[in-house]
Amino acid sequence: LAMNGDRERCLAVGMDGYISKPIRPQELDDLLDAYITQKSNAAPQSEPEAVINGSVDVEQLLDRIDDDRSFLAELVDIFRREYPQNVRAVKTAIDSQKAPELQRAAHALKGALGNLSASGASAMAGDLERMGRSLDLLNAQSTLDRLVAELSNVTRALEALCPVAAQ
Repeated sequence: LAMNGDRERCLAVGMDGYISKPIRPQELDDLLDAYITQKSNAAPQSEPEAVINGSVDVEQLLDRIDDDRSFLAELVDIFRREYPQNVRAVKTAIDSQKAPELQRAAHALKGALGNLSASGASAMAGDLERMGRSLDLLNAQSTLDRLVAELSNVTRALEALCPVAAQ
């Protein structure tokens, strides 16, 4: 049996609902119906810039994180803090013609972008990684230039999905 105040404490810390034992089927059905209604009413109507932009596969990303926007905000915040350092590391590696460093820095970018469902940018970072691995940096700067332009689109798309992270 539940203790006095359990329900209130659980709801106060963010639980979506509360049922005490013994479980009563009708009470469970009512709670689930209310939760489903709440989730469908809270679903955003559209994310136009993110969808139009095309730099991020919005459906795949939201599915990957189970539409947890607060978690997305954390991921976007981490990405926005770290990707400029990775881009600088790629640029430095290209300028100094250090293929192993290019491979490592590009690999980090590729993974971060892949995690955020930014497949186009991730593929460009993958191209840079392969250039570093093959020791052929001939087209690395032009690929980096395209990647930097695409990163701007990716950032705008992520911020459209998660405005809190944009601040």
